[in-house]
Amino acid sequence: DRNAVWFDPQYRDVVLKGLGMKAQWQIRELKKRADQVLLFFDEPILSALGTPAYMGISDEQIVNGLNEVIHAAQAEGARVGIHCCGNMDWGLLAQTDLDIMAFDAYSFGEKIALYPEKVNAFLARGGTLAYGLIPTLEHDDIMQETSDSLLQKLQSLLELYVHKGLPQDLLYKQIILTPACGMGSLPDALSERVLDLLSQTCRDCTQVFA
Repeated sequence: DRNAVWFDPQYRDVVLKGLGMKAQWQIRELKKRADQVLLFFDEPILSALGTPAYMGISDEQIVNGLNEVIHAAQAEGARVGIHCCGNMDWGLLAQTDLDIMAFDAYSFGEKIALYPEKVNAFLARGGTLAYGLIPTLEHDDIMQETSDSLLQKLQSLLELYVHKGLPQDLLYKQIILTPACGMGSLPDALSERVLDLLSQTCRDCTQVFA
């Protein structure tokens, strides 16, 4: 009937269990090479929730579906994150049992402040915010930004979050910096530039927030 698999309960169950099993296999393989595994699910379609194509999907269904694959990965001892490169209802994602919430802080960082109560609860239970601070979409942005300008952007976001009631101590403690999104479509030189910016900005953050 050309409907998304999600709308068929049996197929949805197969997909969720299959993703959980693939995640567990990947974690076991990574554990052969690393003591601690961070596993991220990339879920860009979360930004489309609420559009006509996805009407009728309840928040409870979304949280339960995500939790099924999250729990499968956590059962293998990994810390689990979800990355959405677009804007979405971050309060909804904060209600899942994930360990790390990864977002495009460069383009949508201020949107996190719209959900202070739910993000506060996420932080209070030990959740980490992964700030996609380093631009990856526009080539000009990659070349023009510096570690200083990105650090200023991060500080502005943190000030906004604190103003909205998020605890400064947890924001400073439970933080990861990442590129805003994937770099697979970038030329090698720009990918290296993104990673250089990330490395330098992380070093600067260590000094500022120590």
